[in-house]
Amino acid sequence: MIRGAQLYAVRWIASTALDSPADIDKLCAAVPDDLATLIRSHADIFPNDLPAGLPSERAHDHKIELELDAQPTVWTQWRLTQPELDELRRQLDYLLEKGFVRPSTSPFAAPILFTPKKDGPG
Repeated sequence: MIRGAQLYAVRWIASTALDSPADIDKLCAAVPDDLATLIRSHADIFPNDLPAGLPSERAHDHKIELELDAQPTVWTQWRLTQPELDELRRQLDYLLEKGFVRPSTSPFAAPILFTPKKDGPG
């Protein structure tokens, strides 16, 4: 890491279907009390799967305005293991299929970082 450089990290969290009160209780046990209360009070609105596509247009679209002389930030991708590449491919295929992401030709880039869970895969 270079002193003064920016570091970007992506955290992938495996989604868990909240099919039963026991699933909600398990999720709530792992989060702060105020968040657990919020989850329990709105448990009926958490879908088992994300809806396809992006939300409809809103009154205010957000964009990042760049300075005229801004240079693209590009970081070299770290070498990934075969299981990481397989998971990355699976996640990207899912996100592309759902319409949440699209192929990009942007000159800006940041590496993907995988971190293992404390309790192993899954």
